[in-house]
Amino acid sequence: MWNGFRRVRLMIGVAVWAVSPVLWAQASNCCKLSEPQPPVQNTFKVSGAPELAVSNINGPIHVIGDSNGEIRLSAIEIVRGNSNDDIARAKREVHLYVRQDGNRVFACVSAPLHHGRNGDNGACRDSNIGDVIGDVSDWLDFGNHYSVRFDFELHVPPVTRVALSTIDEGDIKVELVSGGFELNNVNGGIELDAAAGSGEARTVNGEVMATFAANPRAGCLFSTVNGSVHMYFRPGLSAQLSYKTLNGEVYSDFPVSPAGGTGDGVPFLPGGFGSGHVGSGGPQIHFNTLNGNIFIHRSS
Repeated sequence: MWNGFRRVRLMIGVAVWAVSPVLWAQASNCCKLSEPQPPVQNTFKVSGAPELAVSNINGPIHVIGDSNGEIRLSAIEIVRGNSNDDIARAKREVHLYVRQDGNRVFACVSAPLHHGRNGDNGACRDSNIGDVIGDVSDWLDFGNHYSVRFDFELHVPPVTRVALSTIDEGDIKVELVSGGFELNNVNGGIELDAAAGSGEARTVNGEVMATFAANPRAGCLFSTVNGSVHMYFRPGLSAQLSYKTLNGEVYSDFPVSPAGGTGDGVPFLPGGFGSGHVGSGGPQIHFNTLNGNIFIHRSS
């Protein structure tokens, strides 16, 4: 799918869900001091259908498809610590690597993590950026000494394919992009606005929302553990739907067969698992949550 990208994957099962309170407890003990850093700004010339990959640790990622022939990156870094020594250590140990490889642009936050996946071992500096985030145990060594946050904003050509991931302290938002997408978060939401591509969007603690300017032409997956899934499709949707929720309900503005149910705000399956087709069928679209509802809206 990604023509050279390794697919970004997060271990977002029970292990991540279980350790999240520990991470929040660590974060609550940090930090007394805060020191903003000079913003990082880069512009990369691209052509055709470029590819963008951003691997963050703490902080949001916002991508807007409103540029022509270039990818513009802005990253605001905030270093926090309990002492001046902690802040100095954070500056030594955490780095942002940004590079271009042909028609691909990579941005990766590097830190001295448990097994070095996002550490200074070259992973952030090669083209396999989609492989730099792994098991949650890789990022439990932040402790409560310091914290570094990067807030990313990127302006890209609308046809750009994006692979974005972050872990804490921020949402992922993609606007006006018609290329494919691979979006992964842990403690934060995911939002697609005016999308026209296909792909996957996963988080653990947060809402997943997507509004399509053109209905997907290929398979998609939208998944969270603690949160609801909100989908807004164009009229005339034709797709195979698969839906799963344990503690929630499913609502659809579209008639779904053979699962049944029609009309606005009428649940066609009160929780559980199911599948069916809308219209004449088409690409497979999966919706998953554990604790939350699934809403399939017809946008105007």
